[in-house]
Amino acid sequence: MNDDNWNSVPLAALGSGMYRAPDEVPALTTGLEDYEQRDPNELAMRRMRNSVRPIAGRADITPEHVAKALVYGGGMLVAPELAAGRLAAAGIANAPRAMTALGALGTYLYGTEQPNAEEKKTPAQIKAEQRVLQQQGFYPKDKPIDGVEGEATIAARTLAQQAAEKAQQERDRASADAARAGADTARANADAATAAANSQREANEATRLAQQAEGNERLKEVENKVPMWRKTMREYGPPLGYLVGAAAGAKMRNVARSGSNSWAANRNAKAEALFDDVAEGTSKAALSDRVSKVNQFYRSGGAGERVPFNLTPGSAPGFAVNPGVAPMSSLYGAPTRWNVLTDLAANGLFGAEMTYAHHMGAQAGDELKAAREAINQNPNEANIRRLQAATDNAAWYEFLTNFGRGGAITYTGKTAFQHRDQPQPNMARAERERMDLEEFLRRPPPKPRAPKIESVPENTPTSTTRITPRSRSNGAGESLSDILSPTRPYIPRASLPPDL
Repeated sequence: MNDDNWNSVPLAALGSGMYRAPDEVPALTTGLEDYEQRDPNELAMRRMRNSVRPIAGRADITPEHVAKALVYGGGMLVAPELAAGRLAAAGIANAPRAMTALGALGTYLYGTEQPNAEEKKTPAQIKAEQRVLQQQGFYPKDKPIDGVEGEATIAARTLAQQAAEKAQQERDRASADAARAGADTARANADAATAAANSQREANEATRLAQQAEGNERLKEVENKVPMWRKTMREYGPPLGYLVGAAAGAKMRNVARSGSNSWAANRNAKAEALFDDVAEGTSKAALSDRVSKVNQFYRSGGAGERVPFNLTPGSAPGFAVNPGVAPMSSLYGAPTRWNVLTDLAANGLFGAEMTYAHHMGAQAGDELKAAREAINQNPNEANIRRLQAATDNAAWYEFLTNFGRGGAITYTGKTAFQHRDQPQPNMARAERERMDLEEFLRRPPPKPRAPKIESVPENTPTSTTRITPRSRSNGAGESLSDILSPTRPYIPRASLPPDL
């Protein structure tokens, strides 16, 4: 079979079909580990090389047939564009496909690996290669298709490889240009979007600034109409709270102190009044009254049942000394419990007021912050009124908080440095009365004296004999001077004769 009749040989006459890998073996390209990351053109070349492989040089589809199909297919793609006079545009549009075809052809024919020096192509393979190279314009037409790998064949192969490499470079360059163009387009779109957003932002900011300026003017107008007392509370509320609270604390401390002193004075006056109308003498009624008032003096002073005398109705003179009497120094002390309760109540009142005001002030502070943010965003009439109310509430609760603090501090300070008075009644008078009664109980009872019998005239009946006292006396046969004498022994009335 000569070279001219090569194309006329039917494929079936060669007696062999396409090479096919076993079904259980995965496809070459999809079996690669980095299949997803590989270039599609490289995968196409690999697929071309491994899908059409002759067996022992007797394949019915030779590389020559494949090369012809690629050339004819490329011509069919370019021909319509040439007919329409759009060669340049067609070349640019179809460059990737054409370069892919050339790359696949070069890869199939020559591979990407270095050829094995020991392997040599058969004459049939060389002839097929020469025909393909000649059709591509790399192998001179005046050279024979002889299956001999001469200098012309090697030179043509080198040119084909260079053309394939150049095609790959052009394809890579086209891809890079396309990517660069896409990036430029995306960058331009992004720049346009950014510019539009900036423009919109500037417009919104201008609108906001205009509204802000208008709202500020309105806010100034409202501020100028605020009453003076509200302005004073806003500006000087915190220090005024301390001052007013301190004055209130001092006043409350003075009231508590004067109340305690007034109570003590009334108590002392009542105690001293017990001895203003005390009975005199040693009669049973007088002694009972004197004992009762001494005991009452002790009870009013806080002695309880630890009074100086116990009543003894069954034995004369009707009372006796109490050995468990309270000391005089323990009587009529300061009302410590009442004073402590008063101080705790005053500080508790200030503390409760301060705690409540602090809690409400925290809420008022949050509302003031929210009102300021709202008026910064939209200074309308509603937000202006909201800001005014929030400002007043925050100032008021801060004033009340400091009021409680100042009151508690001042009250506590005056408690430490300004004590309550502790006046006591006239203790000496009560003590003297007590000592007189105790002395009365210690004296022995006097012996009774015989009455004096006066002589009676002769003409007087004997039945009229009478006993008369020696002088004017107090009923006990003694004169008033004898009774008041300091040397006279104490004689209780109970020891005197009952008819005297």
